Amino acid sequence: MKEIDAAAIAGGLPGTALMEAAGAAAAKAAVAMLGADPERRRVVILCGTGNNGGDGLVAARYLLNRKIGVQVFLAAAPDRYKGDAARFYAALRDMAGCAVAVAPGVDALHQALSGADLIIDAMLGTGIRGAPGEPYNSWIRMVNALKAAGRAVLSLDIPSGVEADTGAVPGEAVRADTTITFALPKLGLLLYPGAAYTGRLEVADIGIPYSWLESWDGGGESLMRRLITAEEIASLLRRRPANAHKGHFGKVAVVAGSQGMAGAAELTVTAALRGGAGLVTWVGPASLWPVMATKLTEATTSGLAEDAAAPGCLGTAAVPAVIELMAACDVLALGPGLGRRPATLSFVREVCAAVGKPIVVDADALYALPAERSVLAAERRKKEAPWVLTPHPGEAAHLLGQSIAEVEKDRVGAALALARGYRCIAVLKGVPTLVADAEGRYLFLNSTGNPGMATGGSGDCLTGLVAAFLAQGMAPLKAAEAAVYFHGRAGDLAAEQKGITGLTAGDIAAYLPAAIKTVWE
Repeated sequence: MKEIDAAAIAGGLPGTALMEAAGAAAAKAAVAMLGADPERRRVVILCGTGNNGGDGLVAARYLLNRKIGVQVFLAAAPDRYKGDAARFYAALRDMAGCAVAVAPGVDALHQALSGADLIIDAMLGTGIRGAPGEPYNSWIRMVNALKAAGRAVLSLDIPSGVEADTGAVPGEAVRADTTITFALPKLGLLLYPGAAYTGRLEVADIGIPYSWLESWDGGGESLMRRLITAEEIASLLRRRPANAHKGHFGKVAVVAGSQGMAGAAELTVTAALRGGAGLVTWVGPASLWPVMATKLTEATTSGLAEDAAAPGCLGTAAVPAVIELMAACDVLALGPGLGRRPATLSFVREVCAAVGKPIVVDADALYALPAERSVLAAERRKKEAPWVLTPHPGEAAHLLGQSIAEVEKDRVGAALALARGYRCIAVLKGVPTLVADAEGRYLFLNSTGNPGMATGGSGDCLTGLVAAFLAQGMAPLKAAEAAVYFHGRAGDLAAEQKGITGLTAGDIAAYLPAAIKTVWE
């Protein structure tokens, strides 16, 4: 973020303007947290010596203008504050009613914080690495103790002690009720363990033009990190015309299932239907057809010849039938419950190379890809046919030739490596689910979902939902964004009604229409 600020300043946007906007946004968030009669409340602001502290000084001025009682504590003497922070300290110092104390003793600070209705954490910002030193370490412990006793805490940009790029918490860190972050969401606010310290997250516009952020080089690394929100997703959806028919909403083919794994196929098909696809066809091993035809009364079904060496599984003999089917379909969802027999993995590779339409690849099908990664990626590009890969961390580890621990240690790096290595839209499932574009320049972080969704079949629902949005004409990146948002939102609605414990993938699928409806309301 420091580099983005520097680029904005170099482009002609004064640093004082950025700090002023950040402080104003922080004050607005503080007033909202104070509730009714904010003028009768007391706020204590803890200011570090950097730009984060400067944001706090600006917020103090705005709150004083609202006739709210404010007490500011500086971590060091005023001459330690430089640049814009020093200028805003001077402006605050001369205001009537301003109470500023420098490096107070423990008793004085505890007394002030105990009497506050709101504590604003403006101590350490996004540039900090490693465990906080003093006085911050002691201040953070005191803030957390008082939060546990009922005091509200607002952190500016990021909770002090959380590393902005990784979410690491190497020492003490503030446990905020709300964090207001500026310009862009920081990864550390959404990646664990930092996410556990964030509380409710707000992203404030501080006036950096979006076009600047989008065009800034960023040293060749992914720059555009955005939180997937209801407002953004609402802009992707189109209301259905009164004269609509099923052909308007696309045809999805679902190649899924094997002996003992019919449920994965059913969930994928159901989610595609619940996501709004006009027509959905299940294709899988012929021995599963009686089961699938009975269960999927709202989809068409087709059983294909099974591999002679692997009864109940598809092999390469089924490839021509899938190619023929795809001539009449818009999108292919491939993988849930297919199995990992060698013949089935060969089938997957041949289908991915031959089908010139968008494919969503998940679950067992993902295990077929590393053996011919470069060939398949080149073939997909040659056909100008995008593909979306939706691995969980274990599948991502296989795709990247890493351990699960390595993927979990750097989830962002793993998502970008998947996108760049396979030239795909990468959806790395987890908390939060990450979506990366094929160039690895755009990274989207989901804001919905809950622990109840950690259940078998949840990912199969996501596969069907991505396919449904692709079939309805969304661009691949946008389809992935919308799918992960609504997948999580459906899980949230299901949890609200049923509770987190015992939530099933079927519950998630059932709540998809209600989840989509929420963006219209």
